[in-house]
Amino acid sequence: MAAESGVNVICQKPMAASFALAQEMTKVCRKQGVKFFIHENFRWQAPIRALKKAIHSGVIGEPFKARVSFCSGFPVFDNQPFLAELEQFILTDIGSHVLDVCRFLFGEADNLRCMTGRVNPTIKGEDVA
Repeated sequence: MAAESGVNVICQKPMAASFALAQEMTKVCRKQGVKFFIHENFRWQAPIRALKKAIHSGVIGEPFKARVSFCSGFPVFDNQPFLAELEQFILTDIGSHVLDVCRFLFGEADNLRCMTGRVNPTIKGEDVA
């Protein structure tokens, strides 16, 4: 609707429910001549930017291995109950942020693997990865 109204579009993850829908979103924005941005906000947080600066300054040497994790006690289902119905909850909600932070800090991945599981029995998708 924004693109068809001539308004630039910013979309946070997940971009779309399917690859076909993502392609259609891109096509509509291109056709309407509007800018289309996918927003990942973790990379802009001050601690992440400071870490990137430290890594690239050489103060710790050249990293050859890293572990990036995210853990929060934020009651995510209280203000976003629809997340409990996602087939892939943690990957959709947090996984994209962790991957984007890694890409921001270290560059593109050559290989990516993930194991998932579910601890919370009241949600549909996985909640640990």
